[in-house]
Amino acid sequence: MGYNKRHSASLLIDIECKKDSAVECRENHIETLKAKIASAEKQIKKWQKQLNRLKYPCCDIRRNQFKTQQHSLRFKIHHKKRYVIALQQKVSKISSAELKVNLGTPKNFVFVGSKGETKGNSNCQYDEKKQQIKI
Repeated sequence: MGYNKRHSASLLIDIECKKDSAVECRENHIETLKAKIASAEKQIKKWQKQLNRLKYPCCDIRRNQFKTQQHSLRFKIHHKKRYVIALQQKVSKISSAELKVNLGTPKNFVFVGSKGETKGNSNCQYDEKKQQIKI
């Protein structure tokens, strides 16, 4: 195959940019999940304080059933803890997973080149019908 330096540089630049983008997106996703974990843990602490302040169960009626404030707080705390555990598992799974880079579909695959040329480059083009690179 008659690849020259310009062809290979075009491909390498495109692939490296997509890899860097994938790494950055993964880091942003992990940061977002960690922020959600911190927020949920803060809410759990707030509900724990409210639960500890109650001296006796105070009843309120919900859908013809008697549920105490203690019961409602315990229920919220339990499910928020489950949510935190799920987020922590997601963070560990994302951190340990291998990096996957999507190079795009054949319809949006473009080689770096000048604006005036068809499909971006006169030296190297991708043929969608035959699914091959024309040099």
